[in-house]
Amino acid sequence: MAVYVGRFGFRLARQGFQHGKGRIMQRVMMESTYASAQPRLEEVREEWERFLVEPQQMPEPKIDEPRSKIGKEEPPRNLLEHHPEEIFHPPEKLQENAHIRGMDMYQQLYRESIEDLDRYWKQVASELYFEKHSDKGLEWNFDHRKGDVFVKFLDGAKTNIAYNCLERNIQKGLGSKIAYIWEGNEPGDYKTITYSELLEQVVKFSEVLRSKGVRKGDVVAIYMPMVLELPVALLACARIGASHSVVFAGFSADSLASRIQQAKAKLMKRYRCAMNSGSTGTPKGLVHTTAGFMTYAYHSVKTVFDAKPEDIYWCTADAGWITGHTCVVYGPLLNGLTSIIFEGIPTYPNGSRVWQIVEKYKATQLYTSPTAVRSLMAYPNEMVTAHSRDSLKIIGVAGENTNPSAWLWLHRLVGGNKCSILDLYWQTENGGPMITPLPGATPLKPGSATLPFFGIEPALVNEKGDQLEGAAEGYLCFARAWPGMARTIWRDHERFVKTYFSTYPGYYFTGDGAKRDQDSYYWITGRVDDQFNVSGHLLSTAEVEAALMQHPDVVESAVVATKHSSKGQVPYAFVVLAFGKYLTPELAAEIKQVVRSKIGAFAVPEIVHPAPGLPKNRSGKVLRRILRIIADGDQAKNLGDTTTLLDESVIEQLWETRPDIKLNANE
Repeated sequence: MAVYVGRFGFRLARQGFQHGKGRIMQRVMMESTYASAQPRLEEVREEWERFLVEPQQMPEPKIDEPRSKIGKEEPPRNLLEHHPEEIFHPPEKLQENAHIRGMDMYQQLYRESIEDLDRYWKQVASELYFEKHSDKGLEWNFDHRKGDVFVKFLDGAKTNIAYNCLERNIQKGLGSKIAYIWEGNEPGDYKTITYSELLEQVVKFSEVLRSKGVRKGDVVAIYMPMVLELPVALLACARIGASHSVVFAGFSADSLASRIQQAKAKLMKRYRCAMNSGSTGTPKGLVHTTAGFMTYAYHSVKTVFDAKPEDIYWCTADAGWITGHTCVVYGPLLNGLTSIIFEGIPTYPNGSRVWQIVEKYKATQLYTSPTAVRSLMAYPNEMVTAHSRDSLKIIGVAGENTNPSAWLWLHRLVGGNKCSILDLYWQTENGGPMITPLPGATPLKPGSATLPFFGIEPALVNEKGDQLEGAAEGYLCFARAWPGMARTIWRDHERFVKTYFSTYPGYYFTGDGAKRDQDSYYWITGRVDDQFNVSGHLLSTAEVEAALMQHPDVVESAVVATKHSSKGQVPYAFVVLAFGKYLTPELAAEIKQVVRSKIGAFAVPEIVHPAPGLPKNRSGKVLRRILRIIADGDQAKNLGDTTTLLDESVIEQLWETRPDIKLNANE
């Protein structure tokens, strides 16, 4: 049975949280009847206002004087200038108290984790509660020629992730500690909830789910905004053994429908289902298991973000994505942290909102997306420097490639040269970071994801599947399993095997390309289909985009390959310009010259397309397959699934602004 907790589910949630409110109608929408509701974002917002607990209207916290030195200092004039060989070492103050202190400690622990995976991950799992333990460790087969592809961790053990998030921490004396600080869309709206209060609401809502017939193994589709009731709903499902499939609250009825329909049948107990972003096509329902996901989420948040009891941790991701599962709900709660949940967008009501929140709550870690960073970079630097960021010690970014310009902006302007900037690489399929710096250990190179996390063994292979050694460029795979990886695609294991294990048997294939330099640092070059050959030179779109971003008037860029009648393939660049800037022939020439000087003449875009925006999905990834069709000028071609787009109108705008230049003889 699949239960839909969404627009009308808020009423049900409210009934579970506040008894005695007779006017609140109890209702669970079954998947067969949801379509009549037509839940659109604005309607959902109306429901929030009418049925959610009224947020507390509290005065803004007082800010201690004098204001931060960071807040007063002028940004350097060469803010984004960067020498390719420049390395940024961990701040000494951060390194002194870090969980992982220095490269020697990292290398020793990494070596131990690889030499004995079972011992390492069992030790991590021992820090969590298991009602029943298992002698089995990490088991897997990545080679479909040798039998079924599978991954198992602690097979036969028994635990509950909601118990580990709540009761386990309360028993440690954290009952009165704030679990979440909720910041509403409107400045000044916020409220808090302690671990004990969170448990009380989870227990109530889990009983409501039971009263509606939800049982262990059933699927609950959750369609809610970023409010405190969202983690309550997830934890309530986990508490009773139901699987949850969280759908981003901004999706249309059609997008919601497809996701509910994909998860309509029963899942096995202990499983949870997360849809990937659909950046390469139809979204896939990835199945994660409790013991493995819990262990990996706990360990990665603790280690990667150097989480400490006194921290105020803020991940801006929506819980509809895997980042929200790992880094908003489960990872922080498993570590007993206080986290910020933000309902709004980072630029409302203006470009200083993020820094206002950092200052207001004294956030210690900020984890966001490169898309959000680029949108904030478009505003004057004074939007940042007007607010204290002294509390920040770590800034993380993930979801797509982070170009060096954005990295340096975070390090120099936002962090005042005192924060560790983490450029994490992972996927929905992974459950947590795979290649990542550690804030107290890893020397940083802007644009590099750096080194593998504990227990992770990356491999670069060529087209034949041969593993490449030393400094090399190839297809990014992983040679061994890890606890947090997805076990299958819901109701389609054959697709799971074909997608991730058939191309290079014996490896998990990410679908991404990467470079490994002489220091064994990894540089993600993008999806394999985002690479192209120009006059014998293999180019990655990420490399050209990073060069384009060096021009001060370019806010965002996306590059694809398009056919050319004489050259075969040429780069086609979509550029979003800074406010008030227009693409003149002179500016286009300047932009091309930047690419020529940074990479070479062969990489210069044949076309610079002034884009009003880029076609992004809800997690901020650019759907390049759409850009390729526009670059090719093929308006008759099917665009494929566009339900994940943040704004579908941008497609029409891109067709309207496409330069009238023929690259092919038959165009």
